[in-house]
Amino acid sequence: MDNKLQMCFTVMISQDNVDRLADETQERWMRYSKMRGKSHDSGEFWDFVILTAIDEEQKRAYELQLDSKLSFNELPASAQYIVIADPPGPKIGNGGSTLHVISELHKRFGDAVYRKTVIIVHGGGFSQRLPSASILGKIFVGVPIGEPMYQSLDLKLATYIDFPSKISGGGIFVCSADTFEVYDDRNIPWRFHTEGFTGLAHLSHVSIGRTHGVYILKEPTRDCELLWRSSKFLHKPSIDLMKKTDHCVVRKENDDMWVMTDSAFFISPNVMKVLLEYYQNNAPLTCEIDAYGDFLQASGDNSTPDYAGNVENVCYEAGSLVETRKSIFNLLKGTPLYALLLAPYPYFYESKQPESQATSIFYHIGTMPEFVENFCHDQVFRKVFGVQTLSSCYGIPYRFESEGCNDKTSRILTAENGLLACDIVQLPCSTPSIMKSLIKPGVTIGSGSIVEYSVIGVDAAIGKDCVISGCKIPKKSTVPDNSFHHTIPINVNGTKFYVTVAFETKANMKKALPRDEALEKICHFGMPLKRLISSVQSPTLSLWTAKIFPAAKSMDESFDLTRRFLGDPDTFRDEELYSMSDLLSMRDLSVAVSHREQLATLIAQRA
Repeated sequence: MDNKLQMCFTVMISQDNVDRLADETQERWMRYSKMRGKSHDSGEFWDFVILTAIDEEQKRAYELQLDSKLSFNELPASAQYIVIADPPGPKIGNGGSTLHVISELHKRFGDAVYRKTVIIVHGGGFSQRLPSASILGKIFVGVPIGEPMYQSLDLKLATYIDFPSKISGGGIFVCSADTFEVYDDRNIPWRFHTEGFTGLAHLSHVSIGRTHGVYILKEPTRDCELLWRSSKFLHKPSIDLMKKTDHCVVRKENDDMWVMTDSAFFISPNVMKVLLEYYQNNAPLTCEIDAYGDFLQASGDNSTPDYAGNVENVCYEAGSLVETRKSIFNLLKGTPLYALLLAPYPYFYESKQPESQATSIFYHIGTMPEFVENFCHDQVFRKVFGVQTLSSCYGIPYRFESEGCNDKTSRILTAENGLLACDIVQLPCSTPSIMKSLIKPGVTIGSGSIVEYSVIGVDAAIGKDCVISGCKIPKKSTVPDNSFHHTIPINVNGTKFYVTVAFETKANMKKALPRDEALEKICHFGMPLKRLISSVQSPTLSLWTAKIFPAAKSMDESFDLTRRFLGDPDTFRDEELYSMSDLLSMRDLSVAVSHREQLATLIAQRA
């Protein structure tokens, strides 16, 4: 979400609501934390927790990390944790993955699956906008909350801790790995509807609605004032369309308009059966299916097939896309669609308003700027989520220095030795966020910087708004402001090497240009790629595919080599260099997971 729009939205929430959101959210964290490593009665937690992976290699990465988390008692023991990879062939999107999951679960458990509570967390993809998640996955990104430190998976499960008990019979809850929703339902009783789809709905500016799905509201159901019938679902509509569509704009503030946008949604058992039959008759899929744009857009009383031929928002248009969309529309048209209003009532609703209205905020952390902004700067996010400046760390610090909360800057300065001896968990200013790391004496870390799964050497200096992930930084090293560094273990013909990738935190990793144009126009830390690359074989080039990183035999040497390369690339002309794209196919998953486990063990022994 655009930071200015997020600020605009949070201004609309009173301090009382922010405080309630924080209390409700952190109470859920506490309940989840008590469940970690323990078994519970049926209905208290999910029966199945499903992670989707883009291929078998990513599946193996997820399974390694699930095994690790279970061995450290970091997950509730009641659920079955299953990773399901997309089938080989064309990309099938999160909708196709959902269909494939339903099919795989039915193969394993038969019709009993319709009586189970299932959560699907879509974690596929290579996370080009947050490369620290590319190797081990967005769902296993560290978040500075809880002890032992949460990862995105924990945060998802903690957020939805109440949902299994709100499912009557069975069904599937579908969500993404890089979004978080916090809500206060004011203790108003509600349940997911036993028919059709039920989606979480959040109040958002129309500019946000333009890049999300938007519910067209009809009326509340008789059973629950938070659960509304939705007549139609618009996927990434234009602002003009939202303005013209009746009951789309639900709130007006001067010149600003607000709509109810989507996030996660629930699939009832009767729809699961319909989707399973469709997949059995149409597999293998030959195009991407969007769970939101193709499932929800086909549902509701007033849905129309007009969207089927609109490929404006499609990343990859396969020849079968339009026909597939039409067939899904015909399959799902008229399916009941409900929106759970975790937000103030619409202004057009004339009936008596509830005295206490629900509140929710939707966050996305799939990019480096969002990662830094939410965990280090956004004061509403930090308060509501209970963000810790330090989480599962050793060696830092017993002294914290603030350069002044008024200008929202701060830094951590490590002392000679020792553990944390002052409370800096919640500060009213921007701070670094340091997770599961070892920090040596004399280190300085600037405000807005995230350090995770790393070892920072003596007297090293990390600038502001940086992301340091899985690194061993040599002593007296300097990391400039607004830079990202991530060390990746690789296997080259049976030999272990490490490559440290470095980018600016606001770099556009996906931007690809024709080779000659890219060499001139795409810059890396202020240098055009032609200064860094001696030859390019492919017709197009991006920061993701540029071979600009050297390999080394150790993690700290790798970090040092990359910093030296950025200072004088000409001295590396004869070296073998790698791109981020190369590293994905060469990654050594066992070594990457082992690094995290060794840090966790070492920190636990020293704490």
